[in-house]
Amino acid sequence: MLLIICVDRDDDVGRKAGIGTPVVGRDAVEDAARRFGVADPEDSDLNALFQAIRLYDETDEEAEIALVTGSRDTHRNGDRAVAAQVDEVLEDMDASSAIVVTDGAEDEGIIPIVESRLRIDGVSRTVVKQSENLENAYHVLKRLLDDPDTRGTVLIPIGIVLLIFPINVVMNLFDLPNAALGITAGLLGSYFLMKGLGMDEDIERLTDAARDGIYSGKVSLITYLVAAGLVVIGAASGLREVQEFTAQSEAVIEGAVPVGMAFVQGAVAWFTTGGMVSSVGRIVDEYIQRDDFPRTYLNGPFYVMSMGLALHAVSGFMLGRFDEVYLAVGVVISVGIGMASTAVFGGIGGGSVRDSDEVAEVE
Repeated sequence: MLLIICVDRDDDVGRKAGIGTPVVGRDAVEDAARRFGVADPEDSDLNALFQAIRLYDETDEEAEIALVTGSRDTHRNGDRAVAAQVDEVLEDMDASSAIVVTDGAEDEGIIPIVESRLRIDGVSRTVVKQSENLENAYHVLKRLLDDPDTRGTVLIPIGIVLLIFPINVVMNLFDLPNAALGITAGLLGSYFLMKGLGMDEDIERLTDAARDGIYSGKVSLITYLVAAGLVVIGAASGLREVQEFTAQSEAVIEGAVPVGMAFVQGAVAWFTTGGMVSSVGRIVDEYIQRDDFPRTYLNGPFYVMSMGLALHAVSGFMLGRFDEVYLAVGVVISVGIGMASTAVFGGIGGGSVRDSDEVAEVE
């Protein structure tokens, strides 16, 4: 059996017309197309639906037609939704091959998903014909500006390039005539690198998590910001320590290692404080949100403190600022803090704080 499958990767059909998917069968798909056409007659997915119906009507072999959709959240979630719906469609039929119908190159990204499940005999990309006049060009540009996906992909680089002139004017006021090109190139490079590595979805998830954290009152959001500030201060302190070290070296050994130790010596206190602050915020959030808060979470700040003390002692010794006694005492205290924390709060598989409280109440 041939399966003619129409794909709407960003679920315009579901969002705009409230149509549940997958939709299987010619009559059902045609009804979905009509409802979608009433909801948004300008959407290109509508043409793909009718193209799938036309292919179904023209085929001479036994065939079935289906509509599957993804999700607008991210391509990853959309592809997972498409895969789940394709599996659901294939459960009820014995299809041996498929023709995939899309409205453009973006939806064709799901072809490997379909191809991993059955043979693909062809791909039909439906392109809407546009008359070449000013009015249609205006409407196409308007739709381009209204589409969030295309808007972010196309307009951001154009906007960055157009910023060259105003940036150049501002930089000239500060006697930095060549800075505009460098800043613009840096922004463009960062944008393309982010898109190439798929970091835009990760940044979007972080933004959503930060927004949810603000509205849900998560303490960790504040402590993470404080920790980030402390890390920045620590990095600056470490670089300043490196500058002072290179100007007047007193290291036990020469080379790149003492330079790294100088950075650690200057930054470790700030880094340790930042790690402890973020760890405390995470502990507070977990304690509020979980009924079975594990005691092992309480090890976090003490382990961070232990590592910070060890790095402080070792780096100072490598720079010739501490003697062997200081190093030994620092390492012993560091190990002692870690062992004491593990003994009090437990290691892997330790119980929960609330469980301990309940046991105490029973006793």
